[in-house]
Amino acid sequence: MDAADQHPADSVRRDVRAMLTAAMKARDRHTVDALRAFLGALDNAEAADLSDAPTAQLGIIAGGVVGLGAGEVPRRTLTSADIEDVLQCEVDVRRAWPAIAGGAAEIAVLERLRDTYTSAAGE
Repeated sequence: MDAADQHPADSVRRDVRAMLTAAMKARDRHTVDALRAFLGALDNAEAADLSDAPTAQLGIIAGGVVGLGAGEVPRRTLTSADIEDVLQCEVDVRRAWPAIAGGAAEIAVLERLRDTYTSAAGE
């Protein structure tokens, strides 16, 4: 796949996974936790919009629809702004609940990632 054909989330996900691998090898728990949380948040943000799902039909098992793949709904495609919003949300959560979410170390990791991504997206 050509780099121009990829969605912004694909390249961010690839970069973050490389960072995650390095953090795991370095046994940097806070970085690992922050990057894993961000990858999970990114996946959640791409979840399918169920308002686009076909309506269930009566008489079909489990309220399904007739036809192979007829009930499939595509995942959302995130823009660069959406990705920045996800990153900011992860930072905000950690600021609001530092004792629960890993505190200052994870905030620093996510802010560096956000700043790196924001400067790269602006070029």
